[in-house]
Amino acid sequence: MKMFCDSNILVKAFWHQATEHVECQNFVFNHQLIISHQVVLEFTNVTTCSALRALSIREAQDVLDNLQQKNNIEVIWPKQQTLSTWQELTKRYKVPRSCLFDTYMVATMLSHNIHKIVTFNTKHFAQFKEIEVLTPQMVA
Repeated sequence: MKMFCDSNILVKAFWHQATEHVECQNFVFNHQLIISHQVVLEFTNVTTCSALRALSIREAQDVLDNLQQKNNIEVIWPKQQTLSTWQELTKRYKVPRSCLFDTYMVATMLSHNIHKIVTFNTKHFAQFKEIEVLTPQMVA
């Protein structure tokens, strides 16, 4: 079963200091995952942050390229209806400014008929009745 993977799972899979590192690494390498262009950008932004002393931009891109080639990770893009879906969701759920990007991720998922997301930010997605919010522990 393919599931949408939030960027925090990927970041923790490659950031050795994360307490959930091994759990996330096992999850990423043992499941078919879907990510969006937004997750690619978020992953690159976080893993190249100087505070983490992690990766260069090129290294972050290489990590994602390798995951796509070896681990059945599929990258999806917004469709024509994604923006209108996002607008509907923001109105229906009275989404605050701090959750606009997560709402856009949900709209992207829904435009691809994806209804499961794996994340540690369960509170960010719990309000959306259209999707099932899971943690790696719930999937294992």
